[in-house]
Amino acid sequence: MADDMPGAHRDEESLGELEVTNLRPRSVSGVPDGSIVTSRFRLSARAWQRLAIGLSLVALVAILLGSQPVIRDPLQQMVDAALFPTPLPTATPLPTATPLVRALATPVAPFTMATPLPGVTGVPALDSAPASCGGATPTQLGDGPPWGSESIGRDPVLLSGFNESYPTLLLGPMAVANAYDWRVPYTQYGWPAPIGLILQSDFIGPAVTLSGYDLRTGHPLWFGFVVAGNWGAPEKILPAYVLDLTNPPVPAGGATDRERFWYGYIFLPGAGCYSITASWPGGGWQATVSAGR
Repeated sequence: MADDMPGAHRDEESLGELEVTNLRPRSVSGVPDGSIVTSRFRLSARAWQRLAIGLSLVALVAILLGSQPVIRDPLQQMVDAALFPTPLPTATPLPTATPLVRALATPVAPFTMATPLPGVTGVPALDSAPASCGGATPTQLGDGPPWGSESIGRDPVLLSGFNESYPTLLLGPMAVANAYDWRVPYTQYGWPAPIGLILQSDFIGPAVTLSGYDLRTGHPLWFGFVVAGNWGAPEKILPAYVLDLTNPPVPAGGATDRERFWYGYIFLPGAGCYSITASWPGGGWQATVSAGR
């Protein structure tokens, strides 16, 4: 009925169809004259579709706006990174490397220092010299300083200061009687016994080394030589004494056409049996001796 009424307007292509019909007052059955004004609003199927699309777009925009802290403009991210760079993490220092190699708890004393005998206080008792040392063959004896003593070894190196048929170093009062004007019966190195080092004329060196040890305990023997004429205590006392002929620690105490000799001392911890060694480039010897009062 509305399609035939004058004043009606219809646009099917619009988003919605709104039709308002103003009717002149007329008599309608059951309704008073002049009281009817009719308004209609309805949406077509296409309008509903477009409305749904529009609402979806609105919802999408709302979601995007609500997630701005998470989804950011890439350009803005670059600007923020340039102006407010992320600080680098603080570096953690590496632990100090443990040396593969560990230091000794107690420093080793150099050979030039005296090593007092363990457990010795004052002048210890001195026993008699052993008659022999384990059946060792006596070393051949010969002349040499101190005068009136015998020597051990072999050419071109001899060590004198021995007595008895078995090579024996006399310690204590007997050693003092034969000392080189040094009246000391006992020292921190042990009991001093006077000796003489004899180098034959065919000894070409350049050096000879004297060493020794206690056959029972392994305690090292010490050696020292004095300056002839000055006498007194040795210049140096060492457990492995090197007499370098190119630069001798003390000058020779005397010489003949066949030999040169030095005056010195050997220090022993007490009565017992000892091994004494002389070595040089190309040669050497070892002797077992006895020592005591």
